[in-house]
Amino acid sequence: MNITAPTTQEYVAHLKTGVQACLVCDANPIVGSWTDYNGQIRCGKCGMTYQILGSHLTDAFLAEQGLTKDDIAKRYCDAFMEWPLCQAFWEQTGKQIPFGTYLSSGPISPAAYDAFYWWVWEHRSEIKPQYEEIFKWDIMEERFGKNN
Repeated sequence: MNITAPTTQEYVAHLKTGVQACLVCDANPIVGSWTDYNGQIRCGKCGMTYQILGSHLTDAFLAEQGLTKDDIAKRYCDAFMEWPLCQAFWEQTGKQIPFGTYLSSGPISPAAYDAFYWWVWEHRSEIKPQYEEIFKWDIMEERFGKNN
């Protein structure tokens, strides 16, 4: 497994160009269900989340990158920095990514969260160096470390 987190420059380029197909499962078009986050959908095939109703990026981030809301694509992956990780999870397990909650189909099951976080924990030697700030590693250690 070779997971490489995107750079900030790759993220900014993605925000400008957006997507047509899902970054994780290649579904094209991306069809899914609304989440309870304004303007966000989950890919119906893999569960990756996309913003389709305008940017929710902070003014501070936009200014830091020299962008305006008009520079942002109409459809972009709002978990872009994590997509390589999510793609590896999807390819290895075939399980949906448990991001967002979806109103029309009910909440994501605790088992789905456990499967994802257990997988992250099992691959922590490769994931942690790139995603040190994304996960609460101490909590994962407490929950999954004793089972290892």
